[in-house]
Amino acid sequence: MKRRALLGALGAGLLAVTLADLLGRAAGFRALGAGTAADRVALTFDDGPSERTPELLAVLARHDAQATFFVLESHARALPAELRALRGAGHQLESHGRWHRHALLLAPWQEWEQVRWHPGGGTLYRPPTADTAR
Repeated sequence: MKRRALLGALGAGLLAVTLADLLGRAAGFRALGAGTAADRVALTFDDGPSERTPELLAVLARHDAQATFFVLESHARALPAELRALRGAGHQLESHGRWHRHALLLAPWQEWEQVRWHPGGGTLYRPPTADTAR
């Protein structure tokens, strides 16, 4: 009987921790940061680099504009020349994660890997909002 009570308590505790983690992720608690009050517009792009990166870089250069690119690890590995071009043009490189999967679909250790990966030098992470093939 004691064993059954212990297993029930462990199960209830595990359920409570899992629900708290899922609710926290759904509320975006791990993805929020403080903003600044400035009259500026930020250009941001997700899911890069891609085969269209050179074209986008040309448009940004023509307008003397800088942008922040939230890149995926798989795309950065597949298109290293485009990633170097983004870096070379002076754009900010930040993380969109290793996989394009919503945080609620990741195990906690996968979410840690997702947030930990970075294309270098930055500190921002923009979580994917859908599990779509990119």
